[in-house]
Amino acid sequence: MFQKGSLYRVRKQIVTSTSTFVEGETLEFTDSSYSPYDCSSGFMFCDRESGVIKTWFLHDDEEDHSRELFEAMPTPAGPA
Repeated sequence: MFQKGSLYRVRKQIVTSTSTFVEGETLEFTDSSYSPYDCSSGFMFCDRESGVIKTWFLHDDEEDHSRELFEAMPTPAGPA
């Protein structure tokens, strides 16, 4: 679904219980975790400019719409 360290552009605004994703912003995927209590996976993204961490949740009983919400972006090459 997401690759750690990869960049993703938000395709449309997403509001979760903890975060607001703004259409057009580019974020770095940093981590994911699963909560058996909430029956959901949390996917963490970092805004490289501000350092803010945002979390998108996918509940077990929901269809995965991640490709409609996030677009994988090319990761810039580092120094040669």
